Amino acid sequence: MVTTASPATPHPVEDSRTEARTPSFQEDYERCFEQLRGALTEVLLSVGADPATPQEVSRTFGLNKNLTWKVSKIVQAGDPYSAYPHLPGTGGMEILLRALAKAGAPERLIRDCRRALGEFEDMVSTHAGDRGTLELLLDSLAEGGLSSRPLEISRKLAFRGNCGIWGIHASTRLTTFFLAPNAEDPSRADAVFLTGLIRLRRFRPDATLPLIQRQLVDDRGHQLPLPEEVAIDPAYQDTPGPKLLSAFCSRPIPRFREVPIEKGVVYELEPGPVGNTGAADVFYASGLRAVVPVRATTEDRFGELNTLLNTPVENLQFDLFLHRDLDVRERPQAILYGRMQGGTALPASRRDPERLPMSETVREISGSLNAVASPLVPRYPDICETVYRRMEWDPEAFTCHRLVMEYPPIPSSVIQRYRLPPAAD
Repeated sequence: MVTTASPATPHPVEDSRTEARTPSFQEDYERCFEQLRGALTEVLLSVGADPATPQEVSRTFGLNKNLTWKVSKIVQAGDPYSAYPHLPGTGGMEILLRALAKAGAPERLIRDCRRALGEFEDMVSTHAGDRGTLELLLDSLAEGGLSSRPLEISRKLAFRGNCGIWGIHASTRLTTFFLAPNAEDPSRADAVFLTGLIRLRRFRPDATLPLIQRQLVDDRGHQLPLPEEVAIDPAYQDTPGPKLLSAFCSRPIPRFREVPIEKGVVYELEPGPVGNTGAADVFYASGLRAVVPVRATTEDRFGELNTLLNTPVENLQFDLFLHRDLDVRERPQAILYGRMQGGTALPASRRDPERLPMSETVREISGSLNAVASPLVPRYPDICETVYRRMEWDPEAFTCHRLVMEYPPIPSSVIQRYRLPPAAD
């Protein structure tokens, strides 16, 4: 028998040299930013320019005040990620360096600045391609301690785009919940839902939006029966349509149409005039009796109140008023979820992939009724007093938990979640 040997497979030759590791984007960005900031600091101090006094630097060196303000922000920044938007362009940096060179800055320090700027621009080209894309990249990576204001830039850009696309916007979206023990069934709480849009304006006459979506669902998205509403404005108690707060709505009161949905009903704003002459304030408020459990069970450990965001707004104010007898001892947590998938409430197992970055937190407001006054919502203490009077509640028995967010993304949901107290022995 004849055997044929196949050619031997050569063994790879091990290279004793260690392959250089390509730095990550974060490492490269931080190195280049800190190098540029250090070079700027040195050259400014070399001519007696105090970065903490940008107006004085502007006057002394004949520079634009906006330019020296930006440079001051860069040099003094404690966070290289949120500081980036203040970095002047290459043209502005060159104007600065020429002025400092003329004032006597050492040529070596001027060269160091130009070299650091060049390395920074190379880093931008490598990781992002251009400064605009870098800004969005930094904005999206800001969660997890890289910046104190994640997605701030992207949310503002999205707001402007959505205003044009949908043809409508408001200065403030108000969502407020009041919870207090039910007088007849202490195991459950009465709830009031208050919502409003302040300075609502259209950019197209036919632009419309759903203002109120009435539905009650469990954690799995299953529909629950809706108890009878208590209109906070008695004039709307026995009338069809949304339960408005007419005393606080602008005149003429905006008109709505009822649109049935699978698990409830939506009240949709009808078309109307555009621009400032058509600007409107609209408020809705209704109560539900014995609708919310007040104690934890093995399946239900948290209370959650949710506001669905589907309108471009500059600000969201989300207040949760909790009665002291509910015995909620921990401050609620705010969570932001994307709603690209549509539908109603998400099952808990599906929520984390939809969670969006946010830095805003809930703050506690206690004291007199006037303490809850807000620059975002005109006559807010009066609105709250109307709720207390109608529900026969004592305002002093409530603590307000407030979340304020600029340019909230749409479509999304913001949840205030609080831990339910344990069942009574």
